[in-house]
Amino acid sequence: MSKDTKKDVELGHGGGDDEGTYVREPATLDKEPSDAAAKRKERRYRAEQARVAVAPQDGPIKDRGTARELARQYRYQHMPRIPRKNLELYRGREDQTYPMNTPIFKKDRPSLADMGIGISLYFETVLLLAYVFLGMFVVCIPSIVLSFMANPSGVPSSGGDEGAMAQMAVVTIAGIFKKPGSVYGCDLETCLFRDGSTLDTVTAVSIIVYADLGCCLILLTAVPLMRFLFRRYAEAVDEGNVTAADYSVMVWGLPVRVTGKQIKDHFDRLLDRSFAAGGGSKEGGGEEGAKGDPGPFDGVADVFLARADSNVLVQFDKRADLLRDRINLEAGLEAPDITEGEKRRRGARVEKVAAMIERLDQQIDGVDKTGVLNPVVGAFVIFNSQAAKIDALDKYVRKGGNGGLWGVIPPPHECLLDGKHRIKVWQAPEPSNIMWENLEASSMERGLRKLASSLATTLIVAVSFFAIVWGKSYNQAMVDNKGACSQVSFAGQCNSNLNWDAVTPHGCPGGESECPLRSAWLLTDPVEEFTVPLSIDTSTGEGVPVLL
Repeated sequence: MSKDTKKDVELGHGGGDDEGTYVREPATLDKEPSDAAAKRKERRYRAEQARVAVAPQDGPIKDRGTARELARQYRYQHMPRIPRKNLELYRGREDQTYPMNTPIFKKDRPSLADMGIGISLYFETVLLLAYVFLGMFVVCIPSIVLSFMANPSGVPSSGGDEGAMAQMAVVTIAGIFKKPGSVYGCDLETCLFRDGSTLDTVTAVSIIVYADLGCCLILLTAVPLMRFLFRRYAEAVDEGNVTAADYSVMVWGLPVRVTGKQIKDHFDRLLDRSFAAGGGSKEGGGEEGAKGDPGPFDGVADVFLARADSNVLVQFDKRADLLRDRINLEAGLEAPDITEGEKRRRGARVEKVAAMIERLDQQIDGVDKTGVLNPVVGAFVIFNSQAAKIDALDKYVRKGGNGGLWGVIPPPHECLLDGKHRIKVWQAPEPSNIMWENLEASSMERGLRKLASSLATTLIVAVSFFAIVWGKSYNQAMVDNKGACSQVSFAGQCNSNLNWDAVTPHGCPGGESECPLRSAWLLTDPVEEFTVPLSIDTSTGEGVPVLL
């Protein structure tokens, strides 16, 4: 039996007459000068023998040890392995399992990104959010401590009727103010703590407000940080993967009736000049050992023209949505518990959706039958090599092919399409990131859309902020003035300003249609007899109206 066959038999992979079993000969224990060492070796041997289990067999596994061993082996065989990459820190570690201290994302060493960028982004997001919430908790510790110190009796009970959100009231500004019957807490001027110390209420409120502001700043800082990290990961992953964007450029400013052949010939001539300036030829014979190599500047592979087809694309999207609605409605018709009335209504909706789909099909067919192509709004040029794409992009982006100083400085003549049309060349995005229905929008139009969206968002935030501040201020003003009616000076001023002789149709005694305000409240001399409106008892603050 060969060495490989012995290994297969030992791992239960079969081999020879021992297929389906694990075979391992008892190891001979070498004598050691120490009895303790011999006992340790014996224990290791027995533990090794205990891990040896029979191969999987038909039917249920009745032995618990066998099931445990089979599960362990299955897990070991299906664990993620370090891939083979031509990187220094990967060498010697290929096909090994990932250790527990594997980093989340590294592009030069084994990391969770090897198993998929989504896994790496998930754990990176969880880790970053853990740091964010930890930082928010640390910043809010003074606010929480101050709330409990100011009003320890104001903590809501878990079984209260105020709802789950009421439990958070203790860590807000409302939690530091005195509750009815509470000894400790804050009033409008001073906070009294359990140990007898005091603190200005404005200072206490400021601490809580600034702590909340710090939490908001931490969260707002984490959002752009996460976007930066994700963008960096995407760039690192893109470096190790070849996609269509690595061979493509995006061209703008083209004539509306340009053809793909014109664009292809233009970039081929541009690359021919570059390669001729380097002293070579497109056949690859200008360099030693270049036989069979097409060379770095081998021209354009294909040109894709982007036309003003947003209307058609929108129609196709709408048609897909209608088809989805129709399928769902037809599936509902087959439900066993559907009533006859519901079945008729669903049937009518199916017919309505089918008619809408038919009208869309007629509109789409009408576009095809016109025989006139929509104007060109841009193009994607795909090269045969990355070097050709880099050279073309370099001529336009770095060497003035796009024009300098916002188009004031003209580009070189060789960068003009057909010798007269200025064009703009940029790096093409990934195909999945292209919004095809927005390609026909100019750069100015896209900029205006972004500006309008930003202004609308800012306006909504500002209006919401001022509405909340105004509401809170009004509410606080009402709270501050709620006891004014029980003040004698305020009541006297109120009574003196009232016209008690004014005629009112409400509350007249004896069923009269009209009477003076004095009679409605059954008063003879309101200024002398009643010093408080509605006869409010200033000692208790409770109102005792004379007539309701």
